Amino acid sequence: MTTNGYTDFFRKYVDPLKHSVAEWGAFTGYHGREREPAMEQVKKLAATALVAADLVIPNRVESARAKLASTEASRARIRARLHTAYCRCIGTVPFSSHRPHRIIIEGVFDLLAFLGLPLALMASWPLSAFRRRALFRIEREEGAMTLLAKAAEDYLATEFEWHFQKGEEARRRANSATRRSAVYTTN
Repeated sequence: MTTNGYTDFFRKYVDPLKHSVAEWGAFTGYHGREREPAMEQVKKLAATALVAADLVIPNRVESARAKLASTEASRARIRARLHTAYCRCIGTVPFSSHRPHRIIIEGVFDLLAFLGLPLALMASWPLSAFRRRALFRIEREEGAMTLLAKAAEDYLATEFEWHFQKGEEARRRANSATRRSAVYTTN
């Protein structure tokens, strides 16, 4: 999202909510209520702005990580199979059978593995690189949306706090005015 996109988000989706937040802040401050329940409402309102702007990205990071891990696991299995085939051919790892015809069959499979598995390993490299790049892109997008949500929440919370303080100040003035009028009526 570009800087203009952020500005448009705040102008179109967050600024119209300032009026409601200001009312909540003034009402809560004037009537001497607790801040926390109203602040929870402000946080929900900021999340609503993200949903209204269609900027909420479902949590795709775990899925991307799982795909990358499965690709890397496949590549590791191919490397392990190539290593096993090489070790059998040079004699450091014994064949699984002692019968000559089964040893010949395993040897042929190992030689075929030398031909096919490196090709499979090379073919899986672009897929692994693509999935890694996709994971980084998704993490970056999700991080940007998290920061945008936090910025919207802070923006509305600041508005709430300012009006909350003004509401408290109005309540104090109203209380002092009623005390003064009570003093004048008793004398």
